[in-house]
Amino acid sequence: MITDFTTEQLIAELKKRGCVLQVIKPKTYELQDDCWTIVKEYAGIYDWTTQWFKMDKIGIDRLHTYYRTSFHLRFTNIHCNIPKLRQRILKNIIQRFKTKEVMQDLRLMIDPPIKIKKKICLG
Repeated sequence: MITDFTTEQLIAELKKRGCVLQVIKPKTYELQDDCWTIVKEYAGIYDWTTQWFKMDKIGIDRLHTYYRTSFHLRFTNIHCNIPKLRQRILKNIIQRFKTKEVMQDLRLMIDPPIKIKKKICLG
């Protein structure tokens, strides 16, 4: 389990927030969309469709720049043993700074939005 909360604590919190919770089968729950967002935030689940295995493809300069500007921390000799440093930076981000905003920033590094170029006709 990703979160430290037990199932009972999570259900109690959802009921306290006024969410409608319906148990269909044992261990199967049906939630409203806004309540499901709360559950995902507790569990630390963000963007299921993101291909997180592509984290190894992010350039070390880009990752280190994000790490330095966002958290005001840095590593020296970033071009020595790049795979190990990339792993250390990502591990540090996930363990110490895991928030929805940080995960969205990482997702945008993996899957940047598609830029559409418009053709302009003069004449």
